[in-house]
Amino acid sequence: MNLKSLQLTAVIVASGLALAGCAGDNVAEPALTEHTPESTTEAQEQTESTTSDASEADSQTRQAAMDPAAAADGFSTEPTEKFGDGYGELRTTDIRVGSHDGFDRLVIEFEGTGEPRYHIGYNNDPRQDGSGFPIDVPGAAKLEMIVHGTAPDMSPDAKYKPNTNLGLTSGNIVDVYNGGAFEATSQYVVGLKSERPYKVEILHEPTRLVVDFQN
Repeated sequence: MNLKSLQLTAVIVASGLALAGCAGDNVAEPALTEHTPESTTEAQEQTESTTSDASEADSQTRQAAMDPAAAADGFSTEPTEKFGDGYGELRTTDIRVGSHDGFDRLVIEFEGTGEPRYHIGYNNDPRQDGSGFPIDVPGAAKLEMIVHGTAPDMSPDAKYKPNTNLGLTSGNIVDVYNGGAFEATSQYVVGLKSERPYKVEILHEPTRLVVDFQN
C-alpha cells in the first residue's frame, strides 16, 4: 500500500470515529406523548387562573361602576359645573335612587352619543326652565340640576313625563322632579331632607350622570 492509500485510509477511519463520537453525544430526543407534562399543566392552570381572576376583576370593576359604587372624597355644598366642546346627543332612559354605606345616590342613565354637560347647585326657589313657574318638590333643601346635550323623549310610551315628581325616595332623598327637556337641556330638582355635601361624576357603559349625597 502506497503512502497516498495509507493517508486515505487514515482519513476514513478518523472520520468514522468522529461520527461515532458525535452520535454518542447527540442522543435523539424521545417522541412527544399525547399527555401534557405535569409542570406544563400546572403552568397552564396558573395562566388560566390568572386570566380568570383578571376577567373577574374586570367584571367587578364594571359592577363597581354601577349604582353600588363606593363614593370617593370630594363632597361639597358648593355649586359645580362641567362644560366643554362636543355636547352629547343623549336621551334619558332611567332615573333611580339608592342608599349605600355613607351616601345616597341619584343616577340618571342615558343612551346616545357624547357626554352630558351640567351645572348643579342648591336652590331653595327652583323655577321651571322656560315658564319660570315655581317647582313644587318636597324636602327642606332642593338641588337643581341643569343637564345639557339631552333630548326629550317624544315616543308615545315615554317613560318619564315632564314637570312631574317621580316619587323616588331613598335615605336623605325625598323625591326627584323631572322638568323634561327643552332646547337640548334637561332640568331636574332633587328634594332632600336637609342640605348635604354632594359629589357629581359621569360613568360610562352605559353613560350615567351620578350624584352622591354624603350622609
